[in-house]
Amino acid sequence: MSEAPDAAYVDGALAVQTIKLLDSYKNQKTKPFFLAVGFKRPHLPFTAPKKYWDLYDSSKFEIAGFQGDSKNGPRIAYHSSGELRSYITPEISYEVSENKRVILSETFQKKLIHGYYAATSFVDAQIGKILDKLKATGLDKNTIVVVWGDHGWHLGDHGLWNKHSNFEQATRSPLIIYDPSIKKQIQVTSPTEFVDIFPTLCEASGLEIPSNLDGVSLLPLVKGEQLSVKPFAVSQYTNSNKTGYSFRTDRYRYTVWIEDKKSTDPIFQSDIFGEELYDYKLDPNETQNLSEAEDKSNLMRRFQKLAANYFNKQTETPLKNFIKKPQHKLKIGATLNHYGLNSKKEELFLKDFKFLTPANAAKQSRVHPQPGVWQWDRTEDFLEFSRANQLTLRIHGPVSPQASKWAKEDHRTAEELEAVMIDFMTASAKRYNQEPMVKHMDVVNETILPSGNWFGPKKGTNLWENPWLKMGFDKNGFPKYIVKAFEIATKYAPNVKLVYNQNAGMQKPMWDKLKETVLYLRSKGLRVDGIGWQGHLKLSRSTSQFTENTDQALKDLSELIDWAHSNNLDFHVTELDYKLTDQSNLASELQEQAQLYQKIINVLQSKVNTGVVTLNLWDLGQRLKKPNIYFQSIYDANFKPTPAYTVIKNAILNNQ
Repeated sequence: MSEAPDAAYVDGALAVQTIKLLDSYKNQKTKPFFLAVGFKRPHLPFTAPKKYWDLYDSSKFEIAGFQGDSKNGPRIAYHSSGELRSYITPEISYEVSENKRVILSETFQKKLIHGYYAATSFVDAQIGKILDKLKATGLDKNTIVVVWGDHGWHLGDHGLWNKHSNFEQATRSPLIIYDPSIKKQIQVTSPTEFVDIFPTLCEASGLEIPSNLDGVSLLPLVKGEQLSVKPFAVSQYTNSNKTGYSFRTDRYRYTVWIEDKKSTDPIFQSDIFGEELYDYKLDPNETQNLSEAEDKSNLMRRFQKLAANYFNKQTETPLKNFIKKPQHKLKIGATLNHYGLNSKKEELFLKDFKFLTPANAAKQSRVHPQPGVWQWDRTEDFLEFSRANQLTLRIHGPVSPQASKWAKEDHRTAEELEAVMIDFMTASAKRYNQEPMVKHMDVVNETILPSGNWFGPKKGTNLWENPWLKMGFDKNGFPKYIVKAFEIATKYAPNVKLVYNQNAGMQKPMWDKLKETVLYLRSKGLRVDGIGWQGHLKLSRSTSQFTENTDQALKDLSELIDWAHSNNLDFHVTELDYKLTDQSNLASELQEQAQLYQKIINVLQSKVNTGVVTLNLWDLGQRLKKPNIYFQSIYDANFKPTPAYTVIKNAILNNQ
């Protein structure tokens, strides 16, 4: 504090400069201008000319009545006021209590409150000078003015000083809007956010509001036309590696603490570190956390759902990509076997789906069953079916383990296999490229084992194997058949999106190998447009993780999609079905299937704003794999809808 004039302080000098700018505008009253003036005070340190300190008597200030922890409040919600303690003065040495709260005498607390009031009055005076100049120049008649602060400030409540929390005193902040065209004063008590200021200024200035904003215009509130424009306001604060996301309604505040995640990441139950719930009508000082109160369980579920919906809507939107991008929808389809055409399954398919994958009709064992023999009739039937019903088509697995027996006989040399593969892949790429309904094609399928090793050949011709690996590896250690297949597809199928499809579960070594391979192919100038995952749930140990450790599997799936989209790759769930092993408890198993399908769809749905996501059911009904082992889709053996059908149908309706 000193006798120095206002202009000797940074905020005072800023006001002087602003007034000069307004003077330069006074003769250009019809020329639009935007002027942002950012004052530092009342941030720490509390410095202001002496005359503003003299406005108050520190002995008359009351210190915060509640300076403890809220009952049942999580420790992560508090701090030791490190920002305050970073300002060292000779008159005080800071102490910190066992519960990590700074200990201050009542006298020093009052001095800090005095400083806050003085700094606030100082800035208030600077704002007044600017508004006086605005009026003196006549610019006030066509200038919108917004006065706001970027956060609140703790003055001892909860034993906290400065900001750095999600409590009311840190998150509640002033917002004053003056529009010269509006003659009445309105006091707004419903939730608003600072992200609402930009769209408000757009509307008030007669500008189009961009469609890709998080905020909404507050003009209906300013005009008194509405009492509320949103049900809650969101704030967030990070403490260590945990971030608290707080949702404030007109009465309550719900805060959920998430560990090691951003709001744009998928949030799972296992990521939640703590929760808080406060009722400001009954407890304005936030003395009791009600998140575990039995009589608040329904309210907690409502807020948890609100938070989940909020997180699901979040997207990464870098400023360089701020221009609105096309919004994708979850595309849901199903497979049909060739014998399913002209049958009950065809009827069921056409009832709900417009996205088709011919089950195995495009694989070499079906198309090129013998040397010199080409049988395109099955794929042609599917193409004709798609044309007639205006379907989008996805071709499944030209280069896959389902190679013709004659092609994969043990005596085949690498050179012979390469010639066979090139012949087949070239014919396939050329054929499907000329069909406008074919939008996606698996170039390779099932290439990597869950261990991360390459899937290779076995003796004989009757085992599930990948004979193409016998073609060898290029100089960088990548299978030649994969590189060659994408070379051919890139050259001869420019109109089709090319997919690298993979089976098994979410095993990290396998997907790391796939990622490495995809990036390698692209480094060679080859086109890879998407990756696929065959979701045969419970088929083997590798996919049983979705029932044994569901949260982790879904988390891994979510992160895989994030990787795909961050690399401009579409993501396809290509073969979703569910293995039934207990026919005596069929109803329970079908319910479990539906619940798991819903969780998977929730993950997929949360990703549609960052890229293309598709889901293909494998078959529509129930197929027998071995005696008493069935793979279930969305209809039972009698073609009656199962609980999973309802899940899929709702997802389709939500994406129309």
